Amino acid sequence: IPISSIYSDRSTLTFFFTESWLNATVSDAMLDPRGLYTSYRCDRIGRTGGGVAVFTHRSIHTKRVDLPSKYNLLECIILDFIRSGINLRMLLFYRPPCNNNPMMSQVCNCTEENVSCKFRAVALGDFNLNEINWLNSIVNGDGDQSFFFNTVSDLGFI
Repeated sequence: IPISSIYSDRSTLTFFFTESWLNATVSDAMLDPRGLYTSYRCDRIGRTGGGVAVFTHRSIHTKRVDLPSKYNLLECIILDFIRSGINLRMLLFYRPPCNNNPMMSQVCNCTEENVSCKFRAVALGDFNLNEINWLNSIVNGDGDQSFFFNTVSDLGFI
């Protein structure tokens, strides 16, 4: 589906997608036929589903942060949005619904490593952590959910 089919005006500057289901058979030109956006993709390799994608309007200055190979389990894009006096780092994740401690460790470690005092940071995505009650700061789930909750709490996200 082209991006242009999901927006009705030109005021949308950035799109964030989780579970994009994109792969090598889907080109950026198919998604943005008018070429208005810079695309950043992390397609799932070797099986269907998953993946993340970000499309930023070409008027927005962004730079992708390269992830080291130690984060090979992650479906993640990290972008720096740079504007005079305002530096923003956006971290987009997709974590499939599973109890996978190595993947959660990578999510938390990657988040910790990519939050710095040079940038304001926003972490978003689909983490499939349905047992966290964010309003009351209560974790009813497994160790992965506690690990994530404690990490983002320690980093000041909540």
